[in-house]
Amino acid sequence: ALKLLIFSTTQSQMSGFTTEFQPCVGWKLTVNPPDSKELLPQSSQKPITQLVYLLNMNNSPFKLNVKFTYKFGSQPLQQTGVISTLPPAQ
Repeated sequence: ALKLLIFSTTQSQMSGFTTEFQPCVGWKLTVNPPDSKELLPQSSQKPITQLVYLLNMNNSPFKLNVKFTYKFGSQPLQQTGVISTLPPAQ
């Protein structure tokens, strides 16, 4: 499982925060909803937390495309990224 901690790097609150995940072929995901849709300012030090459960169906290499959507003030924004390595199992 991945535990995502999403922190703000600005002094403004962001609202309507959502995440989308697209794994590479061979991986199955189960995604819990984030614990909030409001990302508080950096000074709060309170992240949005989300759990993503991963299952490698046939020993495939790992790659996970991620898209974040949110509003900064009234402006809708999107950011995309790729997670290509997994931390060691604990």
